[in-house]
Amino acid sequence: MPGLSDPRLIEPQCTGLQPIEILHQNQWFSLKSRGDYFTIEPSFGVVLILPVVEGHSIVLVEVKRPVLNDMHSMEIPAGGLEKGESPQEGALRELYEETGIKISADRLKQQSPLALSPRDPCLSYIYEAEISMDEFLARAQHDEEISQVRLINFDEVQKLLVGGDIYLAGVVGLLSRFLLKNRSALNIST
Repeated sequence: MPGLSDPRLIEPQCTGLQPIEILHQNQWFSLKSRGDYFTIEPSFGVVLILPVVEGHSIVLVEVKRPVLNDMHSMEIPAGGLEKGESPQEGALRELYEETGIKISADRLKQQSPLALSPRDPCLSYIYEAEISMDEFLARAQHDEEISQVRLINFDEVQKLLVGGDIYLAGVVGLLSRFLLKNRSALNIST
């Protein structure tokens, strides 16, 4: 598994693809034309957190996405690192902001990185966190971009994936990898 200093997590690896033209840029990402295809490249590292509750459910968030005509997207807590923030600090901050659940850094288990799309030039930091039901029930208020925090058992997560209700590439990839890796231990059908 790549270490926290692996350059694939913080800088594009397809730098030989020319010409590179920036089509759009904001504080979070830039959209670049790389000849025959386009990439969305985060300004800072990206963290994804898979909060698993007592070995039977996953905490998902419904996010209102203006770019999708205000559709609600079912996702896992995730976001970009702030300047000077370590991946663990970013993961803890994003988990708290998006779910209201606060845990300590020693409860984060780093997972193998994942490209958010097949041609994504940067990998993302991924952490799994075991959360207790009491922590889920006692969560604080989440930030305003989240419309709802949901606790969904593994079987229902699988149905949401198969039904297309979860559709963002990184979320689909991470949840599918988790469920496939753990299917025999979780009694999930294939």
